[in-house]
Amino acid sequence: MHIHAHSATCILPRWPLTLAWSVCVVTQKKLISDNPDYTSLLTIDGKFFSVTHFESPRPGAAYLSELEQDDKGKLTVKATKAVDFSAHGGLWIPCAGSVTPWMTHLGSEEYEPDARAFYASSTLNTPDWMFQNYRDFMRYFGKYEAKASFTKEKAMEGGFYPYQYGYPWETVVKADFTEMTKKLYSHGRQAWELSYVMPDSSTVYGTDDGTNVFFTYFKADTAKGICVYAMHTLIFV
Repeated sequence: MHIHAHSATCILPRWPLTLAWSVCVVTQKKLISDNPDYTSLLTIDGKFFSVTHFESPRPGAAYLSELEQDDKGKLTVKATKAVDFSAHGGLWIPCAGSVTPWMTHLGSEEYEPDARAFYASSTLNTPDWMFQNYRDFMRYFGKYEAKASFTKEKAMEGGFYPYQYGYPWETVVKADFTEMTKKLYSHGRQAWELSYVMPDSSTVYGTDDGTNVFFTYFKADTAKGICVYAMHTLIFV
C-alpha cells in the first residue's frame, strides 16, 4: 500500500540546549503500510488467489494477488493489484476477515466514523483521534487538506461522507484475475471486527471491535445471498 504524504524533517542540536532552534525542511515521502490485518487464500477454478487488507495508515487498502504453486506446494506471487473501492468512497479501517464457504473474501471496517460528531462540528482541526482520521482519509480522493482550515464542508466537497463507512464487505474473485467488491449494508453499521459465515452458507455471525459491545446474527433468505434479509443482535443474560 502506497500513499503520498507531506512531512517536515527537523534537524535539532545536541543536548544541552543553550538556544532553542531547528531547521525544518518540507519533504514528500511515500507511506508504506506494514500493518496487514488479514490475508485470505482462495481457490478459484483450480487457481490460487489471496486478498490482503491493510488496517493503517488511512485510507485503508486491500490487494488481490494471483499465486503460483510449485510441485512442492510452495506459493509465490505472480501478480498483485489494488482492490477497487471507488464505488464505495474508498475503504475505511479494515480489520479481521474470513473466507466464505463459496470462496469469497469477507472483510470489515472497524471504528466507524462518528457521523453525529462529524455533522455537529464547526471544525475538524482538533486533537480528536477520529477527526485526524478524516483528514488522513482525504488522501484517497487526492486531497491534502491543511490541518488549520479542515472542516466537514471541505471533507464532503472532496467526497467524504461518514455514513459510507462501517460495514462488512465481500470481494468476489474470478479466475481471470478480476474482482468485484460490494459492501454488505444490510448487515448494519458498527465497528466491524469480523464476519463469519456458517456451513449452511446463510448464517453470518459478526463481532464488534471493543469491550462490552455486541455480537450480531444475520440470516439470509437464500444460501450465498448474504446481502439481503435480517440482522439480529444477540443478548447475553
